[in-house]
Amino acid sequence: MLNIIKAETYKLIHNKLVIITFIICLAFSALIYYFGSTLEADSLSSAVATTFSNLQLLFIIIVGTLVTSEYESGTMKNLILSGVSRTNIYLGRLVACIFVCGALLMVGILVSGLTAFFIHGLNGTLVSLLQSVLLQFVLMVGIVSLTYLIASLVKRTAIALIIAFLIIDFLQMPFTLLDKKFNLHLEGYDFNSLMNSIVNSTSTGSAIAHLAITVSFVFLITITIGNAFFKRSEV
Repeated sequence: MLNIIKAETYKLIHNKLVIITFIICLAFSALIYYFGSTLEADSLSSAVATTFSNLQLLFIIIVGTLVTSEYESGTMKNLILSGVSRTNIYLGRLVACIFVCGALLMVGILVSGLTAFFIHGLNGTLVSLLQSVLLQFVLMVGIVSLTYLIASLVKRTAIALIIAFLIIDFLQMPFTLLDKKFNLHLEGYDFNSLMNSIVNSTSTGSAIAHLAITVSFVFLITITIGNAFFKRSEV
């Protein structure tokens, strides 16, 4: 599987879409805080905490497009015919997507954080900053995994991106309905609530637990269901 991860990571970092997104991350992360006049005294903390919410759509586009392009171009069939097991292909490509998106997120955090630091100075504690960064990386793994699963099942770029965006952005709605009807106490487990807790610096113990449970569940579903369908699907 290590060879698959290396090969897929190499392809991703040399992909034009990833390169363009990298440039957008640099420019957008800096400009949004340079021209933003609404940041409060804890601007460095705010800059770091809001990075993922500002770049979320880019990650969905990257993963959805890169995964489906393999099917639309026919290169996935060549990869399968090379003799590598489908499980290694599925998991290796997922890990590569997480690695590349994680690198882009790190770039965004560093650029936005440094921009806010040079403009407003150092605010916030190191512990709170590190916690915010860690939680954003965990949330990134969940959203990348879910987008990867959807793109692998749909295999069409436009449809996969629309479905991924709708599910991730409006997941709070079915959770609220289920809460009202069955009293399942699902409030706080959807991606929007988790992201808001990070942005608003309200990541309490329960919010962190919600994040860990949600991402672990999504990641396991991605591996189990996605790999099972991939092993049986026709390319």
